[in-house]
Amino acid sequence: MSQKGCLSDAHGACISEPMCVYHKSEYIRFYCEECRVFICDDCITGKGKHRRCFKTKLSDYGNRTRRLLRERTKRAEDKLSKLSSELDLAMHVQKRFNEAVDESISSVVFRREIIRQKFDDLQKELITKLDGLRNQANTQYEEFINLHTNQYCKMKEVTETIRTTETEMTENDMVMYTSKLNKFIDSSEAVPKLEPPSYVTDDKYFSSKYLRQLFGDIEFVELNCQPIATY
Repeated sequence: MSQKGCLSDAHGACISEPMCVYHKSEYIRFYCEECRVFICDDCITGKGKHRRCFKTKLSDYGNRTRRLLRERTKRAEDKLSKLSSELDLAMHVQKRFNEAVDESISSVVFRREIIRQKFDDLQKELITKLDGLRNQANTQYEEFINLHTNQYCKMKEVTETIRTTETEMTENDMVMYTSKLNKFIDSSEAVPKLEPPSYVTDDKYFSSKYLRQLFGDIEFVELNCQPIATY
């Protein structure tokens, strides 16, 4: 039967040894490396189940475990430091990424404003041209209307005069009125036939493909996310 002993914790304090699960009255003294269990003296003597197993004294096992714990702790702390740096970098990169997207959005809005202004200018130019052509055409129509309205009134007066005074006309009067009638009859009253201006467009410029070329598109490289740490 083994005597009660103690183990030292990480701070060197003495803690009581636990009891063996196979022999309830015995304290554990070894660690079976093959079966990976804690065992007592009775487990390795006589007909003990672990008498032929490779075993380590509990104190040696504790020291080894403590060294491994300290080593793992140091590696974990190093990794925590690296992870902290990676997190700072990730937040910085995320901020820059979002700032770049905001800049692109501002560029899209600005581009639209430029295009809108250009279209406003083109619209004003086209309307000015159409109004100019209309004014030219209206000038011709008004000149024709005024000329022939005046002629109409004069000849109307002439024909009415002839009908009311024909029997009283002298030879000279008849020659004069005949000359006026011939001149009127031989004159041309062709109405100006001006082809109205037509606003024409090419439907291909209304396609999404062309408008995208005009307005712009997004160049985007698919994100290739790589893990920054392995846990």
